[in-house]
Amino acid sequence: MSSEEKSSTMSQKISSPSHSNSSSSSKHDSRQDSWEIVEGLRGGHSNVQEPEKQAGFMLKKRKWPMKGWHKRYFYLDKGILKYAKCAADVEKGKLHGCIDVGLSVMAIKKKAKCIDLDTEENIYHLKIKSQEPL
Repeated sequence: MSSEEKSSTMSQKISSPSHSNSSSSSKHDSRQDSWEIVEGLRGGHSNVQEPEKQAGFMLKKRKWPMKGWHKRYFYLDKGILKYAKCAADVEKGKLHGCIDVGLSVMAIKKKAKCIDLDTEENIYHLKIKSQEPL
């Protein structure tokens, strides 16, 4: 099975509700703000244009012991998303984390401005606070 067939099969599985109860499926259809899965670059596309460097603040969800959303500075360059507490920390190399976006599964919710990045080790929950680009 080719990667295109796998992705179309996967998108059909994700978009179709798993149970056929009519009341719950109508609730599912009425929601306007659903998650959208973004395909990665695993297929090795040869004519993909390199995106511009992006930088800015986003909120990152934390678990125990300091639950909640914490403001972090993110820097995206050549498919690698680096983050720290501030821009100076990124420049100094004092990173809190580094994510290869091309090898991650990304799900976005446009209205809620939420991004979930699923790497093999962790799931990163991010939220955009302002209208500015990343």
